[in-house]
Amino acid sequence: MLSRRGQQAASGVIWAGVSQAARVLIQIATLAVLSRLLPPIDFGLLAMATVVTIFATLLRDMGTAAAVIQREKVGNELLDTVFWFNVCLGIGLAIAILLLAIPIATAFGEPRLAGVLASLAVSFPLASTGAVHQALLERSLNFRTLARIEISSVSLALVIAIVAAWNGMGVYSLVLNAIATVALTSLQLWWASEWRPTRRWSVAEFRSLWGFSSNLGAFQVLNYFARNADTILIGRFLGATDLGWYSMGYRIMLFPVNSLSAVVSRALFPVLSRRQTDNASFSAIYLKTTSAIFVVTAPLMAGLWVLREPFVEVVLGKRWLPVAEVLAWLAPVGMTQSLLTTVGLIYMATGSTRSMMRWGVFASAIVVAAMVVGLRWGYLGVVRSYTIVTFLLVYPAFAIPLKLIDLVFMDLVRSVLPQLVTAAVMALVIASLDSAFLGGAEPLFRLVVLVPAGVVAYVATGCLLMRTNLLAVVSTIRWQVKE
Repeated sequence: MLSRRGQQAASGVIWAGVSQAARVLIQIATLAVLSRLLPPIDFGLLAMATVVTIFATLLRDMGTAAAVIQREKVGNELLDTVFWFNVCLGIGLAIAILLLAIPIATAFGEPRLAGVLASLAVSFPLASTGAVHQALLERSLNFRTLARIEISSVSLALVIAIVAAWNGMGVYSLVLNAIATVALTSLQLWWASEWRPTRRWSVAEFRSLWGFSSNLGAFQVLNYFARNADTILIGRFLGATDLGWYSMGYRIMLFPVNSLSAVVSRALFPVLSRRQTDNASFSAIYLKTTSAIFVVTAPLMAGLWVLREPFVEVVLGKRWLPVAEVLAWLAPVGMTQSLLTTVGLIYMATGSTRSMMRWGVFASAIVVAAMVVGLRWGYLGVVRSYTIVTFLLVYPAFAIPLKLIDLVFMDLVRSVLPQLVTAAVMALVIASLDSAFLGGAEPLFRLVVLVPAGVVAYVATGCLLMRTNLLAVVSTIRWQVKE
């Protein structure tokens, strides 16, 4: 029987999962529709702009929202301080982007980028006003409300983007999608949360946050450069079209991977923060979490690798087929990344953001250097170098944080090995059926036949190799349905 805290955690994971799954499906629908209405260069322009806006997003609250969740106790004075700090940062970032839009566009060699950046600057003050309200809802594990807010916001934003694209707004339909999502989300967060800011600022409260937040913010900035060095390099030296191929493949890989990991991390961060001094309980929850993540991501990435060509042709259209070769390299990375993204939970929940920042310095330098080397072979060279360096860094990336909760790397390997073997069997079944019977068939027919076959193969093999994991997932879902 689940404890009350366990019930809340399970509920949080499920509702956060509902929200993320819906957003992923809506994003896929967005790509499927807009990729037919807009040329690849428009997606390339947005990818260039995203390099800047993601960086600005990391600076928007400097980790203060996470600090609100991680703290054992929070008062109104602290919340007011965080709120006004975030608002000032949001306004400052919008002004900075407006001032730098033309120089950045010149650096990329794309004049249209200036208008895109100037338009996206509006989203930062809007997002900053809802950061504390969202942190409070997450702290109280009120993910049901957050799911409603997020799903409704991205759904309406999709409609706005499609209407805009249909009416010839080009890349600005993608811009409107981003702004509408932020505006609708912030508005609903204020409506859902009872807390309201007052005109207070406490230097003492701000200083108490700074140690945790500054190191977390520094790590996020470093991680940003490591994750976006590929976009910067390809956009600057190879052009918007090559960046369009690359960024589309990268986004497809990240949809299921980061989405599921983000769901679990988001729901469990408040729970694990309350167990930051109990390593036995913390490590048990962490291993169960990573095991559950791999139940989903391992088959998704294995299936994507095998079916990458028909998937791209059906979902994006035939002109996007170069993306399939990008996915051939990134799908294995996605499988690993789904677990790597969870180590931040350990650093943050235990308050070890300084160690997190130090690792970020080392890893970012290695990743960026590898991408620079790979650039001479084009965007596929960047993909290959990124894949190689990711696998070289796997062991230390896990071993360092696991030590904080008295685990070793092999504990993690043992917890996910059944899922890995099951996914490999599934991939072999799909590839064999495709090669033997469906090689010349239409892409849609191949997907319609092979995806269900893969599901059957995975579940059948999983019942033998990871019965405990599957039963745990089913049990949690049954409990939530009864609630």
